[in-house]
Amino acid sequence: MTTPDVHRDFDTWSPGYLMFLAGMHNGISRLYETFGNGGADTEKRILQPEDYSRTWYRQNPPLPLVTWSQRDNNNYEESALLSTLSYFSHNTRHFLENYYLKSKRALRSDWPFFRARNH
Repeated sequence: MTTPDVHRDFDTWSPGYLMFLAGMHNGISRLYETFGNGGADTEKRILQPEDYSRTWYRQNPPLPLVTWSQRDNNNYEESALLSTLSYFSHNTRHFLENYYLKSKRALRSDWPFFRARNH
């Protein structure tokens, strides 16, 4: 008996899968993309106008021309991670209380959505 393609081609590369699980269990999830390179060399990256225009979802757009390397990318991501960890460590009580309240609300049976689906 052969294995269906659905099971053979499943990929687990995306951090979005784990973030989805966290989000569905009252966790916090964010996914940001950075400007990577095809290799380790430093390259000039030239963007098209639509890639660096200011929009409602891109309030702080990238520069139209930048010299970028994989090291820059790694340093940028590390700085973001360290600043996030620092923020969480200085505000632990707030995040713990927020997590508790979201979990407590998830168990309430008097919410209209819960009544509409279960009656």
